[in-house]
Amino acid sequence: MLERIYRLSGRARLVARDDGWWLRCDHPLQAVRLNEGAARLVAALDGATALHALLPGAGREQVAFLERQTARGLLRASYRAVPPADPPRVEVIVPVHAADPAPLAACLAGLARQTYPPDRFRVTVSDDASPVDLAVALGPLPPGPAVRWLRRGKNRGPASARNTAALAPHPEATPLLAFLDSDCVPEPDWLARLVAVVDDPALDVAGGAVRGVADGSLLGRYEGRGSPLYLGPRPGAVAAPEAPLAYLPATNLVLRRRVFAAVGGFREGLRVGEDVDLCWRLAAAGAGLFYWPEAAVRHRHRTRWGAFLRRRCDYARSEGDLRERFPGRFRRAPAGAEGAALALAAAGLLLERPVLLPAALALPWLGAAWRTWRLRAALAGRPAGEAVPVALGAWLRLGAARLLHAARHATRRTAVLWLPGLALLPALWPLTAAVFALGALGEALARPPGRQAAAFLPGFAADALGYSAGLAGLILRRLVRPLRWPGPRRKGAGGT
Repeated sequence: MLERIYRLSGRARLVARDDGWWLRCDHPLQAVRLNEGAARLVAALDGATALHALLPGAGREQVAFLERQTARGLLRASYRAVPPADPPRVEVIVPVHAADPAPLAACLAGLARQTYPPDRFRVTVSDDASPVDLAVALGPLPPGPAVRWLRRGKNRGPASARNTAALAPHPEATPLLAFLDSDCVPEPDWLARLVAVVDDPALDVAGGAVRGVADGSLLGRYEGRGSPLYLGPRPGAVAAPEAPLAYLPATNLVLRRRVFAAVGGFREGLRVGEDVDLCWRLAAAGAGLFYWPEAAVRHRHRTRWGAFLRRRCDYARSEGDLRERFPGRFRRAPAGAEGAALALAAAGLLLERPVLLPAALALPWLGAAWRTWRLRAALAGRPAGEAVPVALGAWLRLGAARLLHAARHATRRTAVLWLPGLALLPALWPLTAAVFALGALGEALARPPGRQAAAFLPGFAADALGYSAGLAGLILRRLVRPLRWPGPRRKGAGGT
């Protein structure tokens, strides 16, 4: 079970006003109106007592409320995973399509070293039409949990391979499913830690950290912090309203079988983005998802430039499909003041009007001023000597955040267009360099590179080039598709 301990953040206060109870915070500036029950719960939070002791029988609604306030920065949370007294049975599913059996051998050896009782879990290798018979190529396996092999006749991708094992009827179906990719090696306590988290009655899905295998290459060092599979060092709710984490990678996942079956498993045929799709459908069905970085696996990242760029293109193309199925899940691209600022700065450089540049730089702060004004409920009832400095600080931080977010967004989505664009309009070099520098700063603040600072800038540039190339290809295909000459009509498709 997951023990949750909450407390007010350093700048948050529970305030009683004439119009009711409010939970307000100076940094980030905000205010949330509470009903009597929520106010009593927040008042009881002491930062030392677990939630189930403060509120016996706390359900998903109370947990979701507290996690939302944690995501907003109003509360601070700490967690401790307590393993169940009677470990549930688990089926670990490993999808694979490979000619080299060595990565799968390392994965199975890692599963054989698990501290979880070997009689409480089994392993299913779902071979997605590998060019060689991996069961024969591997030979005898190390002592450990039981291993069964499934082999598909046609390659349809990891989503379908996982479904083949997870959704097929089985006389000894386990209550929990775990998914682990064949190019990953789990830490010895991986399964035990995830099962302890998903044992929480408020949760149905738990995922862990995906760290890189030790690699001295530049891309290997960048992927250690910059990979989309690595969600950072902080645990927290996933795919919930206002949660900072949007999904859990399918390469390191444990969930309840009944919940997985209820949504139909992974979407058949998807080769990229299938884990995001699954997490969002699970969240829409009311499932609780949680990220627990202490349950770690080591992943063999793509460290060759061609493979790295192709994978980033794949991620970008998957975004197009996800936007069609989940339009409400995507935040709108930076626009308004930020877009006008970029346009005004470009006009100033092209027209050689330097006076436009300070005006362009001021526009994001105008947008921040409007946002700060909308948060005036957080300042209500305070003396001017207190409210003015708080509002001024919030305005400055929000303006800087909007500027960095816009630059980061522009770099990631348009970088592939910069070189041909600059060849035609060389006057835009200073603006392009500034956008890249601000975008890199925003990325570094969002995903600190730690000790891999030397690999960060080239890795970030390659990441942006690959992703923007994928988006450009996606847009081009959608523009060209209606212009394609219709193919020959199939027999029996209608007509005379």
